Amino acid sequence: AGTGINPAYFLCLLLGAGLFVLVQFVFSQNRIQLLKKSLVVFLPFGLVNLFWIVPLVDYLFITNTVQTLEGIGFTNWVASLSANTSLLNVIRLQGAWDWYIVNDYGVPLYIPYAAKYFYSVPFIVFSFVTPFLAFAAFTLRKNAKFELYFYFALMTVIGVFLGAGLHEPTGYIFNYLLNHLPFFSFFRSPWYIFTPYTILGLGGLACLFIDSVFYKFERRFIFRKVAVNHILFIGTGVLVLSQLVYSYPLITGKIFRPGRDDSFYQTFPSYLHEAREMLESSSYSRMVTYPDDQLESFKWGYKGTESILGLFTKNEVIAPSYNYPNQYLAALVERFYSYLKRGEYQSAFQMAHILGVDSMFIKTDTITLAPNILKDVASFTNSQKDISEWHFMNINEKYSSLKFSVPQYVFTLDMSPKRLADVSRFIPKDAVVVARDDSQLEKIPEVVPNLTVISEAKKIEETNPSITKFTYTTKDTSEYSLYLNNYQLRVSDISVSVDGKQVSSQLMTSDENVIKIGPLTTPIGDHSVVIRLPSPKVEQLIGLDPLLVIGEPGISTAKKYAFNDFSPFKKYEIQYESQYVYGDVPRFELVQSGPNSPYRVEKLPLLKNQDWLSQKFIFTPVELGSKLEIFALQPSQKDHTSKTLIRNLSVKEISDNQLYVIQTPKLFINNKVNLSTNKINPTKYIVNVKDTPNGYFLLMKEGYHKGWTIGSKDYIGGAPVHMSGNGYSNLWYIPVGGKNQDIELSFSGQKLYMFGLTVSLIVLLASLTTFIYGHVHRKQKSR
Repeated sequence: AGTGINPAYFLCLLLGAGLFVLVQFVFSQNRIQLLKKSLVVFLPFGLVNLFWIVPLVDYLFITNTVQTLEGIGFTNWVASLSANTSLLNVIRLQGAWDWYIVNDYGVPLYIPYAAKYFYSVPFIVFSFVTPFLAFAAFTLRKNAKFELYFYFALMTVIGVFLGAGLHEPTGYIFNYLLNHLPFFSFFRSPWYIFTPYTILGLGGLACLFIDSVFYKFERRFIFRKVAVNHILFIGTGVLVLSQLVYSYPLITGKIFRPGRDDSFYQTFPSYLHEAREMLESSSYSRMVTYPDDQLESFKWGYKGTESILGLFTKNEVIAPSYNYPNQYLAALVERFYSYLKRGEYQSAFQMAHILGVDSMFIKTDTITLAPNILKDVASFTNSQKDISEWHFMNINEKYSSLKFSVPQYVFTLDMSPKRLADVSRFIPKDAVVVARDDSQLEKIPEVVPNLTVISEAKKIEETNPSITKFTYTTKDTSEYSLYLNNYQLRVSDISVSVDGKQVSSQLMTSDENVIKIGPLTTPIGDHSVVIRLPSPKVEQLIGLDPLLVIGEPGISTAKKYAFNDFSPFKKYEIQYESQYVYGDVPRFELVQSGPNSPYRVEKLPLLKNQDWLSQKFIFTPVELGSKLEIFALQPSQKDHTSKTLIRNLSVKEISDNQLYVIQTPKLFINNKVNLSTNKINPTKYIVNVKDTPNGYFLLMKEGYHKGWTIGSKDYIGGAPVHMSGNGYSNLWYIPVGGKNQDIELSFSGQKLYMFGLTVSLIVLLASLTTFIYGHVHRKQKSR
């Protein structure tokens, strides 16, 4: 089942079986026969999985050039999953992350029975029984089964050391493999992927030990063989029953959390069925959901890592996910949600056309920290349909977009494609963005003069925090506009000069999150920009008079300092000096919290330094309405005293401004093209375009894949050039236009899937036929 989540599970299964064959091969006397039997197992095993192996190989090695999870938009959570995978926990099979999530009272949140394994003495003792029996196997060994001892020991070592992930002391090995072995980042859940090796190894060695005990005692007490056997069988039975008691959550079904709000047994409310019926008859093309929680958690109990709409509708959905098709789409979606949560709705909906969404789904029955925006987005949407606590609406045509379009403007990023999300809100609706370094763009040099350039100005180091300097280069005499992230600044707060000349405030406008400067006419070449900003806000929480943090018998320290002018949408620098005197180092923490719980807690380091030591800490808040406080805590001591001094504690805003240079948009084609689409199936479309000029782009807002091919019944000139648009979409340059063109788009990767599926079905059928034939043949032979 894990293979559907990550092919690393399949590779581990294959590796485990392969190592077994290798060990048997080394110790076998009949290696040819072993290889034949192995081939009979492995060949069908591989062939029957070709339906997903072939498309995956094409996707990883042919379509994409990335070798990491992040490169294709997947979340790499190996660090968080390794927080509790110490060698001791792994070898006792207690390394699952959800066991260790507790509430304010230390009670496990997700696994209620975990407390018994942590604090009950019989359970703690029994957790060592299986590892003890496994290690004892090497003290009482039957030489006749040496290859099994070797194999199970190998599985245990691999399972324990790799299952620990990044946890010390062996984490550096795993980290080295992550950084140097291509595709090893796919093993992002080491505990879950490698623990089957540990179970197999420990279980196998424990069984070998019990087998050896039977063998040794039978030989030693040959005259009392029956009595000894009875004792051993009773002892083994007690061990098995104890294991069943130890595994009582699995035996009794408590792993499904019956009776809890987060139980695996769910009753879906009736309005889900109403929503399904409505969606089946709706005209929604692609829908974006809200809130932005990657783990959907509903008040009525259901939880899921993908949108609940995927359970009962075929509508295309853009929703928070751990697994995006690529990193650029992941960044775009993250930025879209960031704008919504900031209340910058204009900016968010100006991105809708890039995401290709025409509708929105807002859930108000979820447990979330995200603000409720239902009323706030009313001016950007229409035709709202309310089904209990589910709300569906169309996005206004001014912002929405369909899957296919012929863009009138073509922008090119003269900077890293990773910056696309930063400038996406500046892109007009009838436009597409291509990367300047796209190798496919070199094949069509005739389009370059009509491309609109977007670049990022280079920031120059400046010691004065009220002055920010940039440089940028223009390659023609076109007009350019400068876009400055305003960080809640107003035009009246700043002054701007370009090449030493003051820019009139009449050329500057401000909206939700940006100040536009221009358009400006500048000569070809390098240019300098100097922006004078207000002095950064600094709040002094502790002055020169130091805070004495002491802990003595009956005396404790608990101080709280609140930062009054806090905004979760800015960065902050926390600066302080500390001097350690003696005893324990106190807790010094930065806490961002909401009405009911903390959002982020950061430990401010205090070192055991006898002299005053100055330190700085950069804090990026969670973008939710909240407050910021700093705590200094030292509990009372029973048998010793502690003392630390803290002074000059201050919190300062950081304006990490970026400046983008955008050419005044150039029309790539003069007239808007009429377009209609006929969807044959998810892998085949017929697109009809009318009155297209020679040399135009066709945009398909579907995950970029080289397997998408284009054909036409009408003459479209030479071979269309296929490239990536908007960071994640498919974009074709078509050399020749016409009055009426029918263009067929099909996904060749589907052919690979069908090929693999055909082979898989043939192998399954052949295996079934062989089994039936062998069974019948043996029955006839026995007669």
